[in-house]
Amino acid sequence: MKKKTSDEQWLLNPKGIMSIAAKNDILASGSGVGHMMTWFWPLIPRTSRKQKGIFEYGRRTYGAPQQTKTIDCQLPRMRNSYIVTEEQEEFINAIDIAGDKIAVASGDYMARIFNSTTGEKVTDFWAMKPMHSVAISDKYCAYSSRDGCGIVAIPSMDVIESDQDFYGKYYLRNLAIKDEWLIGGSFGGITVFNIKNGDLIYDLKTGLDQRGMGSNQQNLAVNGDFIVGNGFQNQICAWNLKNGEQIGKFQGPPGYLDAVAIENEIVAAANLDGAVFVWNLNSGEKIAELESSLGYCNRLLIDKGKVGVASFILEIWNFDK
Repeated sequence: MKKKTSDEQWLLNPKGIMSIAAKNDILASGSGVGHMMTWFWPLIPRTSRKQKGIFEYGRRTYGAPQQTKTIDCQLPRMRNSYIVTEEQEEFINAIDIAGDKIAVASGDYMARIFNSTTGEKVTDFWAMKPMHSVAISDKYCAYSSRDGCGIVAIPSMDVIESDQDFYGKYYLRNLAIKDEWLIGGSFGGITVFNIKNGDLIYDLKTGLDQRGMGSNQQNLAVNGDFIVGNGFQNQICAWNLKNGEQIGKFQGPPGYLDAVAIENEIVAAANLDGAVFVWNLNSGEKIAELESSLGYCNRLLIDKGKVGVASFILEIWNFDK
């Protein structure tokens, strides 16, 4: 299958994109210097002129790239700009959006919630280790670090107490919230808990274990009643959350799997070198192989029929037609 280059190239955060999320009409992107920006989504050019950018180019799995590449990028219309970390040196490791709230996890041991309309900080949470994941819904916000996982109720911000130790047996790295469930990637697979009582709902095995996660961490993505995650030997597994049954398995791109994403019937997985495979969830057919212009991927998203790969820039492939 011929690899397809991106339809659109956008310059968002000048220092590169370390995290990204899209919901409704908002796209939020976080940089490696403690800065987050929000944009109108789908992206709208603020000018007809494109800006030339010179970026590092090369396969990330083989060390620092020695080449540069010039790309003509579109400049989008921005909503808000946020200085998340005071020192402006820490990575924005994760972003999630729900309603008018944006949750951010950063390397300065903090998770924060901002109001997307006013730009004001609503609250923040502190841990003993750098925050690496965050998830938010209309009712809850969950955050995790190597120190553990915490959950608060919205809008009261009261800590949800539970007899279940979310961290002890299950080290939850990547998080998602669906209704009353907390979903996390852990050693051995993906675990689904009841937030209110801490009961384990599903333990979805992917074949990754603590030793194998040195080459691939447990990534996951949730859309409606379906969840996808990377598994042993780069297989991408899909489950129906109504009954916990596995409904599909796809062979992902080779190398270090960096991200997975799902929207409706579209499933995608990307490796660190910017190779993206796209499948139809219903038929299991691989419908596209995508290739990043810069040869690597920090984050992957699917929203409104658009597949996006974030690196120094955001590249978009349009599947909405």
